[in-house]
Amino acid sequence: MSDTRLAALTARVEYTDPMMRARTAIVGGLVLLGPTLLVVLKVLDAAPAAIISACSAALTLAYVLRFFGPAASRRASVRLGIIDDHVVIGDEVIGHQDLVRPLAEVISVEISDALADRTLIHPDAGVYQVMGSEYLTIGFQSRDVGSSTSVQTVKVAANASDPVAETIIEALRDAAPTDVKPATESVLSPAAASPAADERLWGVARQIHDSVLTEYGRYELDPALFLRYPGVTDVTRGPVMDFQIALAEAQALRTDAYPGDPALAGRYRAAADTLRRAWVRCEADGKSAALDDLPAAARADLTTAGKLLAHAEGTTHGAEKAAYLRRVQDTVARLTDRGVLHPPLQVLAAIEAAARRALEP
Repeated sequence: MSDTRLAALTARVEYTDPMMRARTAIVGGLVLLGPTLLVVLKVLDAAPAAIISACSAALTLAYVLRFFGPAASRRASVRLGIIDDHVVIGDEVIGHQDLVRPLAEVISVEISDALADRTLIHPDAGVYQVMGSEYLTIGFQSRDVGSSTSVQTVKVAANASDPVAETIIEALRDAAPTDVKPATESVLSPAAASPAADERLWGVARQIHDSVLTEYGRYELDPALFLRYPGVTDVTRGPVMDFQIALAEAQALRTDAYPGDPALAGRYRAAADTLRRAWVRCEADGKSAALDDLPAAARADLTTAGKLLAHAEGTTHGAEKAAYLRRVQDTVARLTDRGVLHPPLQVLAAIEAAARRALEP
């Protein structure tokens, strides 16, 4: 068995849960209802105000159901991870306590030859299968004293084509001994990690959370980064909105010390993982767009503002530095007033503070 130590890797397989399917159907019905009401009410010679009110109500309700509510901020997904030499398996939507077992207790790992023909999520039975996805059958050492079985199993969805999942599968196989004989299997019931191990996993989640805050903070506090990649913090962009929702969820579940509740700690770990993935998408989207999504005139203005900021950082003359910064400030303010930019308040404050410092004796 090789010594495989991975700090934190998590693979996810997404699926549509019943709540999301129902919401999608209702939203579709409401969207179709709007034009239908328009035609019907016109035929009935209804008052224009009544027509507008009815159609607006249907479309507004569709919008609210689509973008808000408990299921609007995330997709259902099965998670398989290795964190601090522990295997972590869970389901984000159902919210059951994660199954956490040390890598050292892995006995066997097999990947299915066929794809799952249905989605079946039963944490109590150790089943996390997603329709259309491959799944792993992982055998763990039995913890049941006096049990007639030596191996307990869990089936969890995993796409071997996913590089992260591939790395996790390799680590699981490396952890499993090669001389284990087949044994009678039993269903693996969810088992919490030891208190010490669970606290370590919670600590890793805090580190992930802190790392995301640090990386995002650079875009909020560094005017140069903002001028190059304004889309990273633009809350009107979908990936940024998703990130802000994930950030709010992680912040709400974060505690100063280990909460002592494995279920709450598991929810925080899931939120931290969701936050990390949302941040990766948010930053990648904003950096790939750069200034390309802006009108040509706005791109030219921001390019000039970036050069002015560089001049300000390069000069040692206070008045000259302040003049450059004021021009940058004016450009950002003008584009913000026109609705072209949506800068975070911290960036505006950073430019203002730098201009004031430049004039200090």
